Amino acid sequence: MALRETGTRDGYPVFTMLRIEGTAPGRPKNLIFASATKPDLRFRDAVNNDVEVVTNADKVLVYDRSIGADGLRWCDLQAWWSDVSQIHDPKDAKKTLYRRLRESLPATSPPQQLFFGSYFRAFGAAIPGLPALLPEVWLHWDRSQDGPAARTRCAAPLSHGLPAALATRRPGCRRG
Repeated sequence: MALRETGTRDGYPVFTMLRIEGTAPGRPKNLIFASATKPDLRFRDAVNNDVEVVTNADKVLVYDRSIGADGLRWCDLQAWWSDVSQIHDPKDAKKTLYRRLRESLPATSPPQQLFFGSYFRAFGAAIPGLPALLPEVWLHWDRSQDGPAARTRCAAPLSHGLPAALATRRPGCRRG
């Protein structure tokens, strides 16, 4: 995107944001996750948050929907999975998503595997309304803040879909 002078009005220049030739329009990739193999990522268009997965693209999941103030809940993730995998039965979508996420956990990390399985066993029927538990997050673009305060997180072994306000608070820390 570029700010260009596109005309005049009452003797003053008029500026418009225009797409620069050569930049491909794409959906923002807010989360790149669920791959035990590290992908090579490259920003094609930082203004539009267009990230290209250069290597191992077939091994990662890319969540490209906006994440609201409530964070990413399991039901949001399941609806997305149902659409991208074209599984229309909610029970099948739930099972295959769980299996796909579990398979992305590294075999060399029994604690991650234990925590992931325990999360679903402990909360059972309440899971759809709870924050999504995301394994092997390689990129998380936090759009809850604009400008320089916006955050990009890379390479988190196990992450959650908590709202930004909760995810960034640390117990015992005072706000200054």
